[in-house]
Amino acid sequence: MKLFMKYFKYLNVYHIYKEFFYLNQRYKSLVVNRNFSIQINITTMSKLNFDIYHKNMIKSNKYRMIYDYIQLETLIFDNIDTKYLNNILKYLIYLPKLYSLIFSLIDYIQNPSILFHHIEIKIFPIEYLIINNRFSIDSLYDIFLCLLKLFYLSIDCLVGSNDPEFDRDPIVLEYLKYISIKVDNIHFNIFKKLIICFFGSVEVLHFFNT
Repeated sequence: MKLFMKYFKYLNVYHIYKEFFYLNQRYKSLVVNRNFSIQINITTMSKLNFDIYHKNMIKSNKYRMIYDYIQLETLIFDNIDTKYLNNILKYLIYLPKLYSLIFSLIDYIQNPSILFHHIEIKIFPIEYLIINNRFSIDSLYDIFLCLLKLFYLSIDCLVGSNDPEFDRDPIVLEYLKYISIKVDNIHFNIFKKLIICFFGSVEVLHFFNT
């Protein structure tokens, strides 16, 4: 049994379930009650397999998963349609330890306000923000206004405009030290405004042209 437990450390919990759940009652009890890390990649499952897995494993660990959920520190949105973001992000209020957000969406963020609409700086001190999508430069001010404790920012493609709204008071981002941004159609004078308004405390700055 000890040997099996060592092997379990190197296996995904779904693979453990798949191989041992139906082996015998002893292993079934072990799989259900053991304190494994619950990881679910539904893209690799058929609907039938997921339904069975949901019944045998997810429901059995429901309360532990709820407890673990509120302990989340990093949240990754991968391959998600932006139209679903608003309904998802409103539950950020239940993640008091969340400090890192990563967005890799399947389409252009037409309404960037949905990314910060539910974020309150006093509750969510987000330190790491990664946006692997095209993102409007006009929305930077609102993002920084909400995320005053931001330490690391990465944007895959920052889209410029003729007249970005940088005329408001500069925001002091004393914690912002690392920035990596790929830009599209942003002129040098706009770049200077970015430095003046937001990046006064930045120590490492990477800018790339598309």
